[in-house]
Amino acid sequence: MNERTARFLDGIASVETSGYSREDSYYAEGVLNDNGERAYGRYQFLPSTYREFSEKAGLLNEDGSLDWSPDTQDAVAAYWAEDLLSRYDANHAARAWLGGEGNVYNDGAADANDCSRLWCKSSCIYGGRTIPINCTWFCTSRHNVS
Repeated sequence: MNERTARFLDGIASVETSGYSREDSYYAEGVLNDNGERAYGRYQFLPSTYREFSEKAGLLNEDGSLDWSPDTQDAVAAYWAEDLLSRYDANHAARAWLGGEGNVYNDGAADANDCSRLWCKSSCIYGGRTIPINCTWFCTSRHNVS
């Protein structure tokens, strides 16, 4: 993984699993979404997304099951991040990660929790560097989003 991808993923993880140590972040579980799915791991992949990119990267287990080990999470995340970064600048790649590719150029987009702070989240992640604060808290307090 190149340095740009590593920095990008560190930023994603700082938003997706803030409050967890690096080691514990690989075992983080999100809340159930409207579709009954829960995001898992350091980068908060939904199982359907993780399956898609695990398959594309050739990282499914032999029996077709998902491998949620830390090394595989990093490899799947790097595969997807490098794809996004090859097509978008870092800010728009972060928007695609956090809110889906359909929201890349949608300034009014909300994240999966219906919080309208997608732009702010992605700006916190990568404005040339990762801002060392909890971006969700920062954006919530700055923009009065609850």
